[in-house]
Amino acid sequence: MSGSAASPRPNSTAGAVGSALGRLVRGVIGPARRTANAPAAARSSDAPGVSTAAALGTTAGRTVRNSRGVFRGLRAGVGAFLARLRHVVAVLFLEVMGLFFLLFAVVVSGLAWTEYRAYHAGGHGPARLEVAIGLAAMFFYFGVSSFWRSHRKARRMNQQ
Repeated sequence: MSGSAASPRPNSTAGAVGSALGRLVRGVIGPARRTANAPAAARSSDAPGVSTAAALGTTAGRTVRNSRGVFRGLRAGVGAFLARLRHVVAVLFLEVMGLFFLLFAVVVSGLAWTEYRAYHAGGHGPARLEVAIGLAAMFFYFGVSSFWRSHRKARRMNQQ
């Protein structure tokens, strides 16, 4: 250890700030204390030779270090909550979109049935019927695949 036994080596930035603050206060208060013959009771009892200001600086450094741990824990907890909420919202979004696509498929299927009846009555060619059937099939596929994706996502979420 360099220096005297009265200044412990800091283990972190917070400890270094506390030690520097203690040295600064000792440098200002030390001469005044010596001239006023400060009693020995003003010194910290757990570390001989360390002034009260240095002990307060070290305590402040520990408090900052501990509060950082609290904020890290709080941030991790909020992050875990938001991640879970994001998964739930994603599953809900997929299910709602699947419902809308299936409703569109039902509506377009009704239009395809109307086009089928008009085609057999000889009103027009098969192009409109083919487009209606293609759209109904596409919306049905999108609806079913959206529900399937939400099911897989919910299953993965429950396994974690």
